Amino acid sequence: MPVPDAVIFGPSPSGANTYGDIRKLSEADQFLAIRDRVGTFFNAQVSELSVQADGKKKVYSPFPLFLLTCVGIETLGHLFFARKAKEGENGDEVKREAFLSACAKVHQKFSRGLPEDQKVAFDALWGEGEHQKNKTVSLLLYRLGRHTMAHGYQSRGVYLTEEHDDFEMINGGLVLNPYKFWCSYLSAYEKLWNDFLKGVQDNDPRLAAMRMYRDTLLR
Repeated sequence: MPVPDAVIFGPSPSGANTYGDIRKLSEADQFLAIRDRVGTFFNAQVSELSVQADGKKKVYSPFPLFLLTCVGIETLGHLFFARKAKEGENGDEVKREAFLSACAKVHQKFSRGLPEDQKVAFDALWGEGEHQKNKTVSLLLYRLGRHTMAHGYQSRGVYLTEEHDDFEMINGGLVLNPYKFWCSYLSAYEKLWNDFLKGVQDNDPRLAAMRMYRDTLLR
């Protein structure tokens, strides 16, 4: 038991808030507690960095917001799309697969391939045939946005702006509005949870993913 029972887990609909309390709950209530934990300890806190209801910003922090949005997407990947690696599979690639699946829920266009003109522009920046390693926008976002920001705080190939309402591929790079990116993550979070809580069958891969996440937290 890596986390002692007395440590605070977070809020839950049942009123339980310590790891020990959550461990005693039914599986359904444990899932609700996970939803509220992420919603309170992550979504609500990171939202302080975004645009507020009055249209203003408490603090100007587009780069931290972008990185934390990537953390949120990765969390969605663990919650709903993770799976155990099969024999012979690369574990890192399986984890990346979950991130990419979550990306597709944040924005359906993230899973689309790069336009032909952007493949040429990308290769002009990175070298002949390099676009083959970044065949979709979500893969480019993972490798050149999330990865390089998390390991050195330098996004290489993903550039932030408030001049666009969404995102656009320009000259081989992904130009993205971090505030819109965060809002899209929040929408995906709500939809994925709502769909999950409507009911899942025992053989639903989302249930297997959620159990893996729960077991990692509470073991």
